[in-house]
Parts: sequence; structure tokens; C-alpha cells
Amino acid sequence: MSRRTVFLIAAIIVTAIPLAGCPPKVVYNDVSPDYQLTFPEDHYAHTGYRVEWWYFTGHLESESGDKYGFELVFFKKRSEGDFRLGLPVWWFQNPAYVAHFAVTDLSKRSFQYSERIGVNKPLRGGASTDKLVIWNEDWSAMEMGDTWYLNAAMPGYAMDLFVQSNKPPVMHGENGYSQKSEQGGASYYVSLTSLAVQGILEVDGTPLAVTGKAWMDHEVLSAEASQNIIGWDWFSIQLDNDHELMLFTVRTEDGSIDPYSSGTIVFPDGTYEHFYSDHFEIRNLSYWTSTESRVTYPSSWKVSVPEYDINLTLLPVLGDQELRPWMTQIIYWEGAVEVQGTFMDETVTGEGYVELSGYHKPIRL
Repeated sequence: MSRRTVFLIAAIIVTAIPLAGCPPKVVYNDVSPDYQLTFPEDHYAHTGYRVEWWYFTGHLESESGDKYGFELVFFKKRSEGDFRLGLPVWWFQNPAYVAHFAVTDLSKRSFQYSERIGVNKPLRGGASTDKLVIWNEDWSAMEMGDTWYLNAAMPGYAMDLFVQSNKPPVMHGENGYSQKSEQGGASYYVSLTSLAVQGILEVDGTPLAVTGKAWMDHEVLSAEASQNIIGWDWFSIQLDNDHELMLFTVRTEDGSIDPYSSGTIVFPDGTYEHFYSDHFEIRNLSYWTSTESRVTYPSSWKVSVPEYDINLTLLPVLGDQELRPWMTQIIYWEGAVEVQGTFMDETVTGEGYVELSGYHKPIRL
């Protein structure tokens, strides 16, 4: 290597180092209550916003009766200002694409997860704006007519699932405008709360025909809810009387719950009603501490919605359903739960998923 080449490389490095701390100035689109969501277009990717995600969670059962929970989530995020290992993420991918896949295996009493980090170029990760096609390396979610196809794989588990919605999209908040705190931080928030599932789950190389039920969440946002918000507890509940319930509580630094925490009840005919935190109560019944992260989480819950005479107990099917992904470095608990209780004095059972974030460290966009 010539002396001239060495000096040229050194000059590039010296010039680039200050730029690493100066992310490009970007003004993100505001989430507005005036925006009218339309479908299927608003299932697709949006441009100009800071963060977007598609969350699929569900419960599967094989022909032999073995049961499994699964999570498949695709994250899309503008990466201005983000650093990993001291390097600016926007140098390498912007938007940044990350995906998580997890399986809760009840027969083995085990939980396993993996992640994908797809660089947008050369097309290793992305999301289409004119059709439902989301991918990250070899994982994907895509529409096939009125059916969605999900596939993902990791050591020990692989899934190829076809999901079809039994109900129309549910727009949480005010027509999809879901405010997360008194200071703002709203998102466009849409769910498909009753997805019929069938397909193949491969376990240790053995393909198993499975059926079940799943849930899909899609959110788009640009702004932090508030600097005093540290995280949230999110609940999706699918009952055997064909009602679904979504609840989330937003936790603040002083341990209180933000009054803009809210929920939605979905009826058998697909209609739904939205309500705020003064209409429901979630009480933690027990706690679980991770031996890996040393983080302590709530581990069972009592859920009450007096207006509908709903009283439910949620129990994790497995205590350890904690994800510790390397890329995002955000440790969180997301797991399958069993549900039992009463609804209008009738006994009900069901299944659900719970996400617990911000117990390791505050969540920041």
C-alpha cells in the first residue's frame, strides 16, 4: 500500500468520525387524528414515519394434541440517531429492518427465539407500500388473495402458516388514532383479532400439521409518548365466546399508569368499542425473575372490565418467555397465556398473548 493511499484512508476516517455524531436532519410525518385509514392499503408499509411494526402472535395445536405459541414480528425504523457498537446505524441501513421469531413449546416446556437483521440493500429486508409483502432475509409475511402467508425458521423450529381473518380490521382509539399519553405520542393502530390458522410447524426436523388462532397488530408512529414513559404492558385475549379484548397500560417513571392507557372489546359480529383506563383494571398477581437478565416481570394477572361484567385470570403457559435480542438490545417478555373467568356471569376460557416492555430499561424510539 502506497503512502498516498494510507494518507487518503486516514483522511476519510478523520472526516467521517465527526459525521458519525451528526445524523441527517429529518422531519417525520405526524400521526394525525384527521387521517382516514382505508384497507387493505393501510395494512401496507407507510413512508415518512419514524417506526412501523407488524406483530403476529398465536396459538397452534398439532394433530396429536401438542400445543405451541408463536410470535413473528417485523420492525421497520428510520435509523437517524441510532448507534450500534458505537457506529451510526444509518450508515448501513435506513430504514433499519429487524424481525423476531419465537416459539413456546408446551410439550417440551421450552421457549426459543431468534432474530433477523435485514439490510435494505441488496434487498435483504423490506416492506412494500403497494401490497402486503414484508420480509427479512428468509422470513416473510405476504398476502395471497384473502389469505396471508407467514414463514420463518430457526434451529429446531420452522413454520409455514396460512392465516385468514374471520373479522374486519379493528381500528383502536378514535378511528385508528391511538393516543398513548397526555403529551401525545399517538400511533395509527390496527388489529386483526381473529385469524384462523392452518399450516406446518416443523419441530426438530419433523413437519407437523397444525391449526389454531392468531392475532395481528400493525402500528405506525413518529413521536415518543412522553419522556416520563418507561414502557407498557399489552394484552391480547381471544375468548371461546367469540369476543376479543385488547388492553394496554402505559407505565410512567413514578410507577403510575398513564390515563391514556386504553382497550378495545370486539364482538362476534366484528363490531367493537374503545374505552380508556378508567373502564378497566389489571392487577398483577405474581412475579417472575429471569435468571439471564435478572429482570423481574409480572407473571399472572386479574383483568376486570366492569361495564361488560368481564372478570378474567391470565396465567402464562411458561414462566420464561423473555426475548433478549442482540440487535435491538431491548429485552422484553412476550408470551402465550391461558385465560379463564366469567363474561356476563357465563364461564369463559380462552388464549392470549402478553407483552411486557420497559422492565429492563426505558423504551425509547
